[in-house]
Amino acid sequence: MKTTRVVMKIALAKQSENTGHRRMNVSNSPIRILLLCSLFFCCCCSQGDGDVISVHPRGSFLRWGGSENALEPLIVDLSLLSTPVFDGDTIRIDRLGDWASSQTNQDQSLFMIGCFSASDVLLSGHLINRIQDAIEAGPDVVTPNTANGNLATDFPEDFLISNGDGSISGLNIEVPTGANYLFVAVSDIYFFDNHDPDGDFAVSINSIPEPTTPIMVIAAVLPFVWFGRRRRRATCR
Repeated sequence: MKTTRVVMKIALAKQSENTGHRRMNVSNSPIRILLLCSLFFCCCCSQGDGDVISVHPRGSFLRWGGSENALEPLIVDLSLLSTPVFDGDTIRIDRLGDWASSQTNQDQSLFMIGCFSASDVLLSGHLINRIQDAIEAGPDVVTPNTANGNLATDFPEDFLISNGDGSISGLNIEVPTGANYLFVAVSDIYFFDNHDPDGDFAVSINSIPEPTTPIMVIAAVLPFVWFGRRRRRATCR
């Protein structure tokens, strides 16, 4: 009887020891370490708060109609953002808030358009190609003719950021070669009476890190994890 109890105690001790080894192996496994590394670098390389810049709804880079006098659009120097971006980088552009297209209309207009340019030069409002060094990028947008004179405003280099029904409110876009500036404005047929009663109309610009960065770091760490695991196994033996 005493012998049986001793055998059982030894068996339980071995089982406990094996369980402890398994737990140790799981907690120190390369998979666990890689997962922790992935989480760490995803947090470090994730999209930050970026820049939020107010947009005046009377500003435009489109052609004016008649004697209308629209304000200048928002012109963003890409090198002066909190995270500077350059051609070839990918950024996220989002429309925030809304604007009113007249003094009597509700504050619910959502249209926003953009255009990249090599320079910040904006020509006369009576020209159709006002952005002197405009560069083609992004999804094409067709802008309407002016209310005064029914003049064409559409030019090929601008792109849609946000449409009128809110189903599109932003996009990821690669900064084209040679681009140093981003022009942002509303799309409208008449700008003089546009306003933003609650002052919430703005654009958000975020730099998106290259997806290969965390992968390359994890690949560099993996050999050390593998070597450490082999050394632990050799020590246990």
